[in-house]
Amino acid sequence: MKNFHMGILLHFFQPYWQFPHVLQKIVEQCYRPIFRFVRNSGQSFAFTANINYSLLDLLKKYGYDDVLDDIKYCVKNNLIELVGTAAYHPIIPLIPAKFAGIQIAEDFCKKKFMGIEANSKGFFFPEMAFSKKSLHLLRRIGFDWTVIEDVAVLPDKVPFDHIISYHGYSIFLRSSHWSKYIWDDHINFWEFSEKINSELPGWTGNVPSYLIIAMDAETFGHHVPGLSESFLFPLIQNWGGGIVLRLGDILKLFPHRENSEIRDCSWSTSYDDLYRNDPFPLWKSKYNGHQLILWDLIYVALKYYDRPEAIHDCLKMVNSCHWWWISRGFWNPHFMLIGAKRALNVINKCGTTDEKKKAKWHFEFLEQLCH
Repeated sequence: MKNFHMGILLHFFQPYWQFPHVLQKIVEQCYRPIFRFVRNSGQSFAFTANINYSLLDLLKKYGYDDVLDDIKYCVKNNLIELVGTAAYHPIIPLIPAKFAGIQIAEDFCKKKFMGIEANSKGFFFPEMAFSKKSLHLLRRIGFDWTVIEDVAVLPDKVPFDHIISYHGYSIFLRSSHWSKYIWDDHINFWEFSEKINSELPGWTGNVPSYLIIAMDAETFGHHVPGLSESFLFPLIQNWGGGIVLRLGDILKLFPHRENSEIRDCSWSTSYDDLYRNDPFPLWKSKYNGHQLILWDLIYVALKYYDRPEAIHDCLKMVNSCHWWWISRGFWNPHFMLIGAKRALNVINKCGTTDEKKKAKWHFEFLEQLCH
């Protein structure tokens, strides 16, 4: 284990429209226990975190000031490594680059106003929906690295002794294999540790190596009751600050190698999806006409994102959940309609007569899915 390091990234997010009673459960089962444990653990470091502004706004709105205070304390004291992201969780490769910049700036400025600032140069793509074309924007803003799904390269090309670089931008690959032991199999920390000791050398050959784990934070305590106590908390107590390091520190320990063959993908993309040239299957699949119609509506509305009367709706209507709920395996178009209504509102305020007519037709078609 002396040659081994691990980064663990937890993604804290709720859509801006989350129901108060659902948020209360998640706070009580997940957020409050995790941040309170980290604050009181006495460890030098716990994990890397992405926390979208939309969640922080909900915590403030519904009075969870104790959780916000714990988050501020953990970031300020470097107990967690906080990365940058986009405020309302859009699929960045699917929105205009200038508007993506506004989303990122909104996240930074609103968090700063709340007293929370990223303490790293890392960036989290919502849904890990990554595209190579987006890296120019991130580099220009000042981000140096990100984490994406390991499906971005062929299975035998997933690195453990070096870090991928694409035109000078550092890219970590999340291990789907090792992450699934936690979110699918729900193994405890001690079982995980045994697997690392017994299985990892067959892959790495005991040379200096690293591994990246990433998943929704809500896995711990909300989706899987007891998983914080059986996995996350023992991990922090036993490996935090030693084996588990900031991803920014892991960057300094391993060489970087250019890889021009990395592919656009998300953390719900399979190799079959890539073969079909469908890199974002849960958010804009070419085989899902309902998603494409919603995008047609959204894209017309986004033409007016720089209008004062439209910016609020434009920021929120691109939330990734609106498409997720009409994707394969999921179906609740009522949540999709939340975004569609905001787009229609923008077009009715700002659009041309022809755009309003087409938007009305698109919205009525999508509305029928709810009946």
